[in-house]
Amino acid sequence: MIVNLEKSKYTLLYVEDEVAMRKVTVMFLRLYFSEIYEASNGIEALEIYKEKKPDVIITDIEMPKMNGLEFCRRIREEDKNTPMM
Repeated sequence: MIVNLEKSKYTLLYVEDEVAMRKVTVMFLRLYFSEIYEASNGIEALEIYKEKKPDVIITDIEMPKMNGLEFCRRIREEDKNTPMM
């Protein structure tokens, strides 16, 4: 069996306030994305989103400063297409 382990050309913004969880998850996701941007809260994530325009966003819901739902709502005000989970 041959498995294609090439990274995709896609970029990811991963938002998680728990440092250990973020580091472990990013380590795993690096196998699949060409670039991963990390944020620890919604405000930081919004700044990274505006600068980097990632192809995919994965966000925690309960975070300090701005929760994941508010972060997603703000993204959707101007971007209806970027997949968010």
